[in-house]
Amino acid sequence: MDPQSQNQGGQRLAAEIKASLAEPQHRFELNDPFAETTFRFGRTEDALAKASNLGARGFQGLGADGKVSQIRKVDGEWKRDDGKALDDVQAEVDKESIAAIETRAELRAALGPGVDAGTDKQMALADAHAFRRIQDPSWQESAAVLMADNTRAYPEYKTALDKAIPGYPGTAEKIYALDAANTEKVMAKAERKAVEMASMLQDREDRAKNWTPEEAAKQAQRDSQDYGVNTDKTERAYMRYDMALNAGANPAYQAALEKAAPEVAREVKDAQAAKAAAVAPAAESAQPSAQQSVGTPDNKVEADAIFTARQMDVKAVVPPEVEKQYLRVGDKFYHPSNTDMVAFEDKGNRLETKANSEAIARSMMRIAEARGWDEIKVSGSESFRRQVWLEAAARDMDVKGYTPTETDKALLAKRLSESEASKVAKENKPSRARENAMAESFAKDSPAEAVKKYPELAGAAAALAVIDKKAEADGLTPTQRAVVAARVHQNVANSIERGDIPEVKLKQEVEVKLDGKEEQEYSR
Repeated sequence: MDPQSQNQGGQRLAAEIKASLAEPQHRFELNDPFAETTFRFGRTEDALAKASNLGARGFQGLGADGKVSQIRKVDGEWKRDDGKALDDVQAEVDKESIAAIETRAELRAALGPGVDAGTDKQMALADAHAFRRIQDPSWQESAAVLMADNTRAYPEYKTALDKAIPGYPGTAEKIYALDAANTEKVMAKAERKAVEMASMLQDREDRAKNWTPEEAAKQAQRDSQDYGVNTDKTERAYMRYDMALNAGANPAYQAALEKAAPEVAREVKDAQAAKAAAVAPAAESAQPSAQQSVGTPDNKVEADAIFTARQMDVKAVVPPEVEKQYLRVGDKFYHPSNTDMVAFEDKGNRLETKANSEAIARSMMRIAEARGWDEIKVSGSESFRRQVWLEAAARDMDVKGYTPTETDKALLAKRLSESEASKVAKENKPSRARENAMAESFAKDSPAEAVKKYPELAGAAAALAVIDKKAEADGLTPTQRAVVAARVHQNVANSIERGDIPEVKLKQEVEVKLDGKEEQEYSR
């Protein structure tokens, strides 16, 4: 980062920390008139426990904006004076608190080394206050993992966190405990997968070892015949691995295979070498070397030809949400807003892209998940391989081609925790009733009728007209134009539902091209 950008980033972080520490801290207060004491709490569960202990029917809530609200028990349920349930109030506090911790972490990571020690100390104090306000266990764990990662990266942050919030000990200890527990979960999951794989392979080897010479010979004959008539490259790779395992476990099988099909036997020997490399230590084989990675222009994700379950009968599935997100022409997926740009290509058992986009990596992993790719190989730039690892690991896939850092593992843990808390997050999303209604009208009605109902859709209707005119100018047939129009229409409707409504001032040119093969495909 250049000095000017680092200075600006540092100013942003300092301003965010200062605002967080200066604003009235979100809390709950309960007054005990008999003891003439006011109790202050960061979370609703603590306030409710004290209220129950004192037999109180109400207490106060103080927002980060300084606004005071009354919280009372009405018909057996605790509610704020605006009618909001206390659970929803706490969910808001949780979301705001973890968002503040995440924002500061992102700003700090962007700065790199050379940051004033005082900034890290103040950041730790702001994060500690925010952490103590989080009640949801999964979000607490996410915050703890992120903060623990900060302590490993920034020594002054750790020093300050260990001493944060005098009079309220245990904050740093709880963060470290949650981080350690999360690490154990991640490691246990990886170990469990490894044990399951080893057990499966051992069972298959034991079965092959117990074959009699006659049984081994018959099996070798069947396998070589099946291999000879199979033309699918991926399936042949699975078969070579199976035969390599059998040959290594039973000499009679290997001898019979060499006699029945010498060429197949040679390929199997190569597969045996690949098998040995596959079970070598991860440090030696999991990630390509720097020399191997240099000069690789394309980013690729493919089904692992060794460990992935057989997929002869699995069709080239593309999830509906991915189909809606892009404009598909043959095996190419284009950006709807720029049809000159290919987002990625679908090669069946391999997906390719030239982009390092997180969104594209996520789309590719959705496809991989839909096709049952339990294990995948990734190649290309480090940024792309990292994005794929995060998306794949979150879906319980094993990944070859990238070795995650401690930061990557912390981000994965955060995603998994957020996934568990998604229900709470959805309940707190702002209502998009009007956007949903507009999207429904745009999808079902004609553009003119939709604009009559919702004038703000004029830009969306104009976008469709421009694209259709350009498609006609490019010489597309009526059938092709209808296909393109339907795709773009659906994509625009999806954008409207998300609140991204095209404006009237549309000057973008869109080029749509179909070759003869694709024309036949669409006219079916």
